[in-house]
Amino acid sequence: LKVKYGLQGKYVVGLVGRNQGRKMHDRAIKAFAKWCKPHQEAVLLIHYDPYDSAAVFDTIKLVQLLGIGNRVVFSGVKYYQTFPYKQLPEIYNLMDVYLSSTSGEGFGVCTIEAMSCEIPVLVTDYTTTSELVTNHNSGEGIKLVGTEQINVFDLNSKEYDWRMMNGTITGSWTVERGLMDIDDCTEKLEKLYNNPELRKQYGKNGRVAILKEYQWEIVVEKWHRVLQSL
Repeated sequence: LKVKYGLQGKYVVGLVGRNQGRKMHDRAIKAFAKWCKPHQEAVLLIHYDPYDSAAVFDTIKLVQLLGIGNRVVFSGVKYYQTFPYKQLPEIYNLMDVYLSSTSGEGFGVCTIEAMSCEIPVLVTDYTTTSELVTNHNSGEGIKLVGTEQINVFDLNSKEYDWRMMNGTITGSWTVERGLMDIDDCTEKLEKLYNNPELRKQYGKNGRVAILKEYQWEIVVEKWHRVLQSL
């Protein structure tokens, strides 16, 4: 696949998701820019349209300002025309690591898509990351700015919000949004870069989790039982 897409010999960090405010893709791009300098074979593969008319920032200008214009590759997807499902596994399987600097997810479809393709994941440790990633040992959560990592299930929601307040901002509908720590992200990018066996194990664990808990038939059956009990 890397030969097909002209990425042979490259270490690919992948980023997926439309350029919306809550995704905070700028932080992933900044973290990559800070980390990639000594790793000349590293590239950032971005699977969104840099010319999206609804984008919250100009990706082309940002990568130029950061001096990584020659280290960023776009998949070619258009905001008005998605890739067919059969092509998505190709995009994910180009990646050595999947990276998300999201400020929070209701679930995290892109995360489980990466896991399903046995790609190790690095995701902001906020909202659903414990449930999807760290509890399945399929990657690592990136802490919020000015906080220590705490499993969201170890505290009640009020206590958790107070502990995380230094690393969150209040968004639309008064929803707290997590601000990924760029320095912690670069450290974890380096950790996975230096540990191919760990990447492989995270990937395998992620695939196992998907087959066990997140296949369509399994999810539908769980909801069927819930709805029958109402």
